[in-house]
Amino acid sequence: MRPSIAAGRRLGVAWRIGPRGLSVILLCFAAGTTDALSYLTLGHVFTSAMTGCAALLCLKLASGNYAVVLRAGIALSSYLVGCAVATVLQPRDKAQLSTPRVLRRLMGLEFLLLLFYAVSSDGSAGAARVCWLIFLSATAMGVQSIVARDLHESGVSTVVLNPTMTRFGMTLTDVALGRVRSLPGESRLQALVMLAYAGGATVTAFGVLDHSGITSLLPLAAVGGVFLLSIVPGL
Repeated sequence: MRPSIAAGRRLGVAWRIGPRGLSVILLCFAAGTTDALSYLTLGHVFTSAMTGCAALLCLKLASGNYAVVLRAGIALSSYLVGCAVATVLQPRDKAQLSTPRVLRRLMGLEFLLLLFYAVSSDGSAGAARVCWLIFLSATAMGVQSIVARDLHESGVSTVVLNPTMTRFGMTLTDVALGRVRSLPGESRLQALVMLAYAGGATVTAFGVLDHSGITSLLPLAAVGGVFLLSIVPGL
């Protein structure tokens, strides 16, 4: 037996993730890169973490920074637009929500939005362009939120980590108290998606600070990977 397989079996992670688990990991990576990109390059707003974006809007409204209020408002409304468009594209039969065909349709839409974002990001940093980029990024994340819900993998929401962290913290406490012998597979996946989000944000931050031109391609690459996984039989 190869060492990597043996290690994976000891950890109880590698061979249990599957295409859906890997998909949510990649989507969380995409969300992390998107939040870092938007905060560092689009005027300190988030286009994935809507809780943080709403908090920024309220804080800046109170302090009179209406430019950030406008950008945060665009992010929030665009996210809702993405949710609405993805919902319209879904079949009425709820039994078909997580079929590969439906997932490919939604992932294709998100990929196109992020592709437009990557192409549009190469230009001047004017106010209109920044608003356009916020629209594209937040709309893509709205679509992604519907994709994550349809995947319904271990209760992971790829655009907000609070529910995932709550479930993981509860299970970790149960393990510490001896109520559960070891972390179940879904908790291990929850840990991986949190690391993926943090990793995406960290890599993107370093790329932006180093003025790397490929940072805008990172979420596109991650979502493209998910689209390819949707072709895998059994997804």
